Amino acid sequence: LGYAAAQRDMGIMLWEEAPLDAAAWFHRAALKGDASAQRWLGRLYLSGDKPDTDAGLAWLHEASRHGDVEATARLGLALVDDVALDQCAWMEGIQCLERISENMDVQDDDDDDDEEEEEEKKQQRIWRAKACARLARCTASGTHGVERCVSRAVA
Repeated sequence: LGYAAAQRDMGIMLWEEAPLDAAAWFHRAALKGDASAQRWLGRLYLSGDKPDTDAGLAWLHEASRHGDVEATARLGLALVDDVALDQCAWMEGIQCLERISENMDVQDDDDDDDEEEEEEKKQQRIWRAKACARLARCTASGTHGVERCVSRAVA
């Protein structure tokens, strides 16, 4: 994935100034299987004045399938909160949030992490916390087909 990482990084650099150019770079890297680029591309499709929800969710789903924690959380939150139109999509969102909440521990077995790796772990913790908080709200209120169980929500 050597070039894919460079393509993704180019997209990140262009994200705010030239989103169309960023999308092209993310797309190149995403097609090569770079989960982070797939997440960024999903975010790009879901943002702006005219979001492409189907494409955005598809790219987040692909990144999630490759184990990207933030993509899984973003997908779950989008399906539960923002864009889902049916019960099946809500339940898929809940399943994403449950997958994140079941594995709250970020692997911290390497004391030689560089600054970038530390930032990635920090971001994983943040997205796991967001997913757990939303899952807890759904569980406590019994919304979106989640069985009401207050003890589970605060666990």
